[in-house]
Amino acid sequence: MKKEIEQKIYSLIKQQDSLLLSSIDNKNHNQPFSSYAPYFFDVKEGVFYVLLSDLAEHTQNLTTNPLASILIIEDESNSEQIFARVRVQYDIRAHAVTEQEIREKVFYEMTESFGEVVSLIKSLSDFHVFCLAPNGGRYIEGFGKAFLISSGVSGEPRPAMKGKR
Repeated sequence: MKKEIEQKIYSLIKQQDSLLLSSIDNKNHNQPFSSYAPYFFDVKEGVFYVLLSDLAEHTQNLTTNPLASILIIEDESNSEQIFARVRVQYDIRAHAVTEQEIREKVFYEMTESFGEVVSLIKSLSDFHVFCLAPNGGRYIEGFGKAFLISSGVSGEPRPAMKGKR
């Protein structure tokens, strides 16, 4: 079962192009803030990379508090049941990437996926590469089909117990 769930998680990640990002606005009474960002998933490292602008609220939030949550969810048009869309949620730790080799790899991969708009973004000084490193979460396949992920992207998935995290 573990291998099957891992494959489904990786398949969902591969099928989607963007993730929902929820961070905490420490300047506004710890109010949650949600947005989205296109991503590149590094399978080898098990981390997500996003391009974020200094002008975006979530960039400021992650700089102040690197703990956040991301959600990758099945497209509504592909869902058999709107109330039970397939999704994976991760608790993440974010940091700005300063290593030039990693930055170049991310820009290359994102250009391959999203086109020349990434070259424009790369030329703008307010955009930065952020690494979102998962530290466990939850994969939900439908009603009564929730699995806890103990670490990383797919580490040790096990059935979720009602009310347990």
